[in-house]
Amino acid sequence: MIEVIPTESQLQRENLTCVLRTERLEEIFRELVQKAVKSQNAQPSSMAEYYLVALLSSAVNSSALVLADPANDLTFAETYLALKTQSGAQREETLRRLGDRALFVSGFFSDCLMRKNVNPKYYHRMGSLAYSRLADEVEPSPLFELFRELAKGFPMFVSILGEVSEHTAPHNNRRTLSVYEKWLWTGSASAYKELIENGINPIRVESRMQ
Repeated sequence: MIEVIPTESQLQRENLTCVLRTERLEEIFRELVQKAVKSQNAQPSSMAEYYLVALLSSAVNSSALVLADPANDLTFAETYLALKTQSGAQREETLRRLGDRALFVSGFFSDCLMRKNVNPKYYHRMGSLAYSRLADEVEPSPLFELFRELAKGFPMFVSILGEVSEHTAPHNNRRTLSVYEKWLWTGSASAYKELIENGINPIRVESRMQ
């Protein structure tokens, strides 16, 4: 087998392409996040807004969030258990990844969670707790305010990411059903608005929420 070693110029072109692709992704996600923020009359800080954009770009460019199975509760439980033996930078990184994963999954995979009978509120609690503990870990650094904001406003940030996901997903009958199920579970204002725009007046069935 002949091994082909890329030249320095080829590597430079590939690196430049990667940088440009990343910058374009960030630009797209920034526009979508800002649109969602405006649509929902949300008021996140500029730092939190930037964090959401970076989170989305990271999820596309890498497997850092470990999203193979969005409804794998055991992974969350085991990771929280591992925190007992961690400290310093390692503990902070674990808490950040827990918060990021819960936020991304809640925003982008809420349909999947509902189909697997996992209440999204569980992920809300886990993510909020992770960010809250992370804020305590990094205090008094500038990141303290960021992670405290993410913890306290977790449902709002989930809703923002959820609207971003709606702009990147195909619209069809199955999609409409998923949006309805999402509204039943979360009461999402953006999901309700989408249903109304599609001529559907949603009715909440209380037994589904128990």
